[in-house]
Amino acid sequence: MGKVLLIVVLVLLVLAVAQMMRVYELSSKVRGRKEPTITRRENNMNAVLMLVFCIAFFGFVIWQMVAYGMGGKGPSVSIHGEATDWLIGLNFGIIIPVFFLCNALLFYFAFKFAYKKDRDVYYFTHNNKLEMMWTVAPAIVLAIIIVLGLRTWNDITDMSGDYVVHEHTGLVVNDGQVESNFEFKAAYQTVEEAGVGLSNLSGSSKLVLVEKGGEWVLQTYEMDGESALIITEQKKFNSRNSALLSLVDEEVSMFTELKEQKHIEIYSKQFDWTTRYAGKDNALGDANFKLIDYNSWGDTNTFLNPLGLISSETIELHFNRIDARVSYLNEFLGSAEAVFETDEKLAEMTEEMERLKRKKMRVQSTIANDMGLNAMNQSEVNSRVYDDVILKGDIHLVVGQPYQFQFKSQDVIHSAYFPHFRAQMNCVPGMATQIKFTPTMTTKEFREHPDVIAKYEAINKAREKVGKPLVEASFLLLCNKICGLSHSNMWVNVIVETQEEYEAWMADQKTFEQQLQASNLK
Repeated sequence: MGKVLLIVVLVLLVLAVAQMMRVYELSSKVRGRKEPTITRRENNMNAVLMLVFCIAFFGFVIWQMVAYGMGGKGPSVSIHGEATDWLIGLNFGIIIPVFFLCNALLFYFAFKFAYKKDRDVYYFTHNNKLEMMWTVAPAIVLAIIIVLGLRTWNDITDMSGDYVVHEHTGLVVNDGQVESNFEFKAAYQTVEEAGVGLSNLSGSSKLVLVEKGGEWVLQTYEMDGESALIITEQKKFNSRNSALLSLVDEEVSMFTELKEQKHIEIYSKQFDWTTRYAGKDNALGDANFKLIDYNSWGDTNTFLNPLGLISSETIELHFNRIDARVSYLNEFLGSAEAVFETDEKLAEMTEEMERLKRKKMRVQSTIANDMGLNAMNQSEVNSRVYDDVILKGDIHLVVGQPYQFQFKSQDVIHSAYFPHFRAQMNCVPGMATQIKFTPTMTTKEFREHPDVIAKYEAINKAREKVGKPLVEASFLLLCNKICGLSHSNMWVNVIVETQEEYEAWMADQKTFEQQLQASNLK
């Protein structure tokens, strides 16, 4: 009701202004004045109003900048996000002074050079120096911005370097958990290359923390000659936090950590997200859209394969479902009941049957045959996908862990937007896109940040006034492309936690192999 009243008021206001303009026109005719005639007093008043509007406009802009800052996203919580924010700050540092200067000059000139009947006009037709200045100067500035932007973008989208080195300092124990500040140092393509690079470390940073088969090992790297790498294991721990507590007890102020990038697939469709975590082998299993299966024909086995994951079981199940559907259609078309159906319906059923036969042939000639080349190939394909974990809902990440994300779309173009991590990538049907980032703050730490606390106190105060439930700060994955009617519902929480919290959560999730076993397919 309030919106309707607002619209009515705005319409009446427009009508009132129109009538006032009409009254002004009529009064001008009564006074014998032509409509275009503007008095000196009116001209001077407009000149002064230009300055008044300029001051009011600048005041409004400054108020918006103070009130909303960087758009309310809060502090950056990824390594590359800091570089992105710096780049945005550089752009604003250039744009804002130019904005105020240019607009101030425009409004001032409108005031100073208001029309005067006796003023002489000076015609300034051309000046090569001025043309050169306002062409070259913006070109140089734009070139700097573009080069820096491309460099940052290339860093974000560069998928090379699976092994990442972080240097940790400032170890602090908080509620039994060791927290530290870390900085990206280098990335290497192979673990051997990383070892050679780590052999150059010295002092306390010479200790390198590495995860090996579920254990956390403190070790050192040294080169024996030019090609022999010696790795010496110092201590082993059952958890990462135990290793860090040991360093705190020994008053170690700095250490190095070698981490392998973890692979995650984000699969989009109208209007939800599905997350696939690589298993212990840190390799995502193969998938093909031809095997996407929602059990739309009502098979008694309710197993679904919404990502089209490839395994011996999913191929066999898909073939069985196609055969069952083709058999049903063939029997129906040859039965007495078919005479009671319309020709259009019978044509649709015939086309569906032929389409399914063609689909089976395509799957057989590509995916199934490739897997059936030999038992070893089939075993490798199965092993890659069996340990994957497929989930809907909240996405869980580990703080300080480098991630490489792969994005796919089933239907239309979506855009995976992580505002707090300053990351975004389009999800395009028929292709896989990639991006990487490393979380630098847990969800708990984010909620304790002073700026975030102040922001959500204001949000909850406003929600409380209108009777809405209170909310708490959280990282989000949003769709940033208008993808359909329920686009606004396409979001999930991103929970960043410690290694131990993540492992406890992951232990409760079923792998793809366990899902197959639960459906009696394996």
